[in-house]
Amino acid sequence: REILTDIYYHTSGNKWANKFNWLSENRIGLWFGITVDIGGHVQSITLNDNQLDGTLDFSPSKSFRYLHALKELRLMSNSLIGSIPTSISYLVSLEELNLSWNLLSVR
Repeated sequence: REILTDIYYHTSGNKWANKFNWLSENRIGLWFGITVDIGGHVQSITLNDNQLDGTLDFSPSKSFRYLHALKELRLMSNSLIGSIPTSISYLVSLEELNLSWNLLSVR
């Protein structure tokens, strides 16, 4: 939950086109754009063309490395800036990564 909350705050979640259930007490699997497995682990984050604006560069203690079940990360067609976090390399289950149509760079 903490890493998803960081994504929300670092990308101006209050301005997203769809933020249904984000930051609510509902199960994470009910948050817009989030899919979880039977154990409740985040498997997919899909927030394409949702007006995300900001960076994905969080503190190391709040990095992508803690989303070990994540298979799909789709954040295309937003206004993300800065560097692609190196912590994405820790996503050992990742099968699809789409960050296209943003202003991201590689460190």
